[in-house]
Amino acid sequence: MTQKKSPLKQRKRFAKFAKQLKAGMPPTEAQTSWLIGAFSALSDPNRETDRVLGLKYGPGHSLADEIAASKMDVVMHWIAGAISSDTSHLIDPKDALPPLGIEEAIDQATLIAKQVFQGDPKSQRYDREYIKKCWYDKEKQYRQNLHRNADSPDVFYEFPI
Repeated sequence: MTQKKSPLKQRKRFAKFAKQLKAGMPPTEAQTSWLIGAFSALSDPNRETDRVLGLKYGPGHSLADEIAASKMDVVMHWIAGAISSDTSHLIDPKDALPPLGIEEAIDQATLIAKQVFQGDPKSQRYDREYIKKCWYDKEKQYRQNLHRNADSPDVFYEFPI
């Protein structure tokens, strides 16, 4: 239960914490400290429950932004898979297509993004240059990791692909 970043990520943290407790693992010191602060704040009738728990969007943030980030995360994960030569996840590695070069993968990811963002009012923004910029974003290099899933930190989408 670290600093809240977004309501969707906070919900993921709560789900992970619930699994931890269900497995019989006690809260860490940091989690206990967070719980004490949260319960103290929740006991104050003047505090908003959603805000205390990190489930309310702050200024400049919205569910639409998180959905767009989730969709972009899927596109980036597709690129990571397309350029990887790792076949360990395949039943028959001989069936694997050869990995794409990064430029070709970005070209194809641009087409995928058009489908993923179809109907999004900002869909024009998701062009090849934007996809390439997202891929090379130093703050989001975790996106270049093929081996991640919904429990990985900083992953928006809810289920492994």
